[in-house]
Amino acid sequence: MSDTLRVLMVSDVSPSYPAGGGERMLREQARHLAARGHDVRIVSRADPDAAAPISLERERVRIRPFLVDRRSVARFIQSSILGARRATAEELARQPADVLHLHQPLAGYGALASRAGGRLPSLYSFYSPAPLEYRSRRGMTARHRAGLMGAAGTAMLWAFERACLRRAALVHVLSHFAADQLWKLYAVPRERIVMIPGAAETERFRPAADRGAVRRALGISPDRSLLFTVRNLEARMGLANLLHTMAIVKARRPDTLLLIGGVGSLRAALEAQSRALGLDDHVKFLGFVPDESLPPYYQAADVFVLPTRELEGFGLVTVEALACGTPVLGTPVGATPEILGPLCASLVFQGTAAEVMAQGLEHFLERMERDPDAYARLRGACREHSERHYAWERATRDLERALWRVAGRGALVSREESGPAPACPACGESTRPSDVIYRGVRHHQCESCGSSLATVLPTAPELQHQYDVEYPRRFAPERVTPERARLFGALLDRLVAFGLGRRSRSRLLDVGGGGGHLAALAGGRGWLAVSTDLAHHACAVARRGGEGAAVR
Repeated sequence: MSDTLRVLMVSDVSPSYPAGGGERMLREQARHLAARGHDVRIVSRADPDAAAPISLERERVRIRPFLVDRRSVARFIQSSILGARRATAEELARQPADVLHLHQPLAGYGALASRAGGRLPSLYSFYSPAPLEYRSRRGMTARHRAGLMGAAGTAMLWAFERACLRRAALVHVLSHFAADQLWKLYAVPRERIVMIPGAAETERFRPAADRGAVRRALGISPDRSLLFTVRNLEARMGLANLLHTMAIVKARRPDTLLLIGGVGSLRAALEAQSRALGLDDHVKFLGFVPDESLPPYYQAADVFVLPTRELEGFGLVTVEALACGTPVLGTPVGATPEILGPLCASLVFQGTAAEVMAQGLEHFLERMERDPDAYARLRGACREHSERHYAWERATRDLERALWRVAGRGALVSREESGPAPACPACGESTRPSDVIYRGVRHHQCESCGSSLATVLPTAPELQHQYDVEYPRRFAPERVTPERARLFGALLDRLVAFGLGRRSRSRLLDVGGGGGHLAALAGGRGWLAVSTDLAHHACAVARRGGEGAAVR
């Protein structure tokens, strides 16, 4: 048996024109797998200006494009599916493959509709729900129509993506946010999902030895506070909101400059808005920034801004900026808190409103100027965070493992199927599979006491994300409601009624103590109290209370 795989990737976007995250994920995954010795080919939509589908080879990856008709929604969808089906059939006739790796629903459905493609096992990469992406651009281009045609296009995308997901042996996501979307929108359970975060090319995206020299090369004054963002210029990216933010910031910090890279249907409207807000000297539109030209902009920036309004499935630009040592301030949308929260919770804006973002930016820039040593340490922490969690070597190894499983050369066994049915932790009796599925995780039911038991326990990174990011958003450790404070008081009174807490320095251990409010109240009543929690921020809040110790 060969120790390499023959992988045919099929995509609605072109790796030759990396205008967005989907194109860049496709290109990076392909070239890194090829560098590890696998035979990788890509069937993808041709570039918009291509006159003919000319195959080519780049970095040991063969790219076989197909043309699409962009004159209407119906023609676009039909030509995308038929073009992908024909190109997939021709590629597989030319050379067989072990596994299909599908990246988007139209081309993916076309590949599965071909006779040869339909017989192959497939991995589907779900970056963001295609119908919701389409709907967010409704009315902005000839392909993203409003009205009945737009509704019909959205309905077809729901059907095609659902079909691809149903056929896939595994579904690849970049974030917990995307995994939750899969469950909520398509009822894909967690046992069929493999999470492999996106990554940055850390050798190319790296801190500059001399940021001043980088700025001079870009023609940017070293005396200005420099913000940078690079996005598709579409509504969901929140760039109109960012311009309103800049109008607030420049009134208080006239030295601030924002550079916006990217292309899209809203460029003319955004430029007009910028002029109307009087931002000509404070906002510059760079247009399309080639991939090889991105590192200097990241390196030169004091902060990268991610103002996304909705559907941020991951954010490759976020980890690329971090790899360059540049802090990122992002809205609390989609997967952004997953990336930034474990690094520094204050890098996540408190909301998406322009006033809230302006306050966050001003506070960040003031701290940067007031404590340059702390800012330098933060830049170092950004680089370390990216290297540790978002390097392509790790992502490629995990993707390779998933493809082996799908191809049938690795155990395609979910964590819930990997052992005997677990015993009930409440009564010790046996459990059986049930129909209960919570957030995509199937549960077992105890036949004796009725307890429900999750069959897939969270991994350490999932647990850290839950306690460091998700839980504080619902229950801020700094705050305790009056009802909860009364509950803590009643609990301590009950302990005293049981004969505890009467002797000098009775000891209390509060497990999962959050912000340490119970321990603080107990300390004030004479207890020797210690609070423990998994969340770093919760322990920091508890320590600031001063009445009891806090242990993470």
